[in-house]
Amino acid sequence: MRYLVVLLLLFSAGCGRPPASIVPLCESEDVRHDARLNGEWRPRSGDPKPNRKPLISFGSLEDITVSITSNRDAGYTLTLRRDENQIALDGTLTRLGDSDYLTLRQPAIQDAALGGTTLRPYFLTKCTIGKDEIRLTGCHSERFQEVLQQAELPHLEADAGLVFTGTTEALRTILEHHEETLFPTGRDDLILIPAEP
Repeated sequence: MRYLVVLLLLFSAGCGRPPASIVPLCESEDVRHDARLNGEWRPRSGDPKPNRKPLISFGSLEDITVSITSNRDAGYTLTLRRDENQIALDGTLTRLGDSDYLTLRQPAIQDAALGGTTLRPYFLTKCTIGKDEIRLTGCHSERFQEVLQQAELPHLEADAGLVFTGTTEALRTILEHHEETLFPTGRDDLILIPAEP
């Protein structure tokens, strides 16, 4: 779980923890596939340049690789690695308007001995696939909170961050109407380039 927080802090913009949603951004029939995501990637040198001190368990982005593979559910598996440490995330690509969004989620825990229910929220990133790069722009946490409060949409505020608790339809509407506000492209983007062979 600690590594998940690390990765998501890298994808988040604004102050605080990355915002999340307990509902998915898309239904299964809306899942997109883009073969250009598949492959071995690494953060571009010097990316990102966060405006806050992140909690980075890996120490830095040096020597980190991100493997993206299509999975049987038409989504993706993203595996972040450094040496013998790794974490895998489920990813789903969705198109809203003219933009693609990659939602990330921790995989279900398979150990029945843990019991109980684990909240597995969805974390939102805008995904721009260019020639030999993938740009992931995180959702701006403070702006997301402002939009939710102004629209009087349900959400929770906790130590772990802001969590949207409304419907998928409402989430899609928010992103479509506030894309530029919520996903400012800039110096906090995580840009992935092909890993060297």
